[in-house]
Amino acid sequence: MATRTRPLVPIAPILPRYPNLAIIRASDRTSREAAMYTDLSSDQYRQQFASRDQSDYQLIDVREDDEYAEAHLPGAVNIPLSEFMARVDEIDEDRPALLVCNTGVRSSQAAMYLASLGYEQLYNLEDGTKGWLRDGLPVEGGEETSQ
Repeated sequence: MATRTRPLVPIAPILPRYPNLAIIRASDRTSREAAMYTDLSSDQYRQQFASRDQSDYQLIDVREDDEYAEAHLPGAVNIPLSEFMARVDEIDEDRPALLVCNTGVRSSQAAMYLASLGYEQLYNLEDGTKGWLRDGLPVEGGEETSQ
C-alpha cells in the first residue's frame, strides 16, 4: 500500500448529508472531470472485472455503514464518504479502484477526490448499488446473501 506524502485536500464540499453537497450528473461532467475517472455500467463492470482475481483491484463502497449493511456488491470494502479523507491511505494507488454508492453520485465525488490526490485507474459504478439490484445481480449483506 502506498504511503501518502502529499497534503490532504479538504473534501467538505463532497461529503454526503451536508447542505453544500455538489451533485454531479454524468451529463454535467467537464472534459477535465471525465479524464479523472471512468464511469462503468453494471454490465461493463462485469465484463472488465468479473474475470479478474479481486486482489487485482479494489471495490470500495462509499455509502454509510447502515446502507452498506443492507446490501453491497460481493467483496466490496466499506469506506464511507463521511470518513473518506481520514481513511484514504487504506486505498492502494497502485491498483485500480472501483467506487460504488447507491446511485453513482457519492462514488463519483470520491473518484474526483482520489484523482485530485494523483490516483489513476479510477472507475465509478454509474448506476450504483441501486442499478446493480435492479439488474438482479448478487449482493451480500442483510440477513442473508442474495443471488
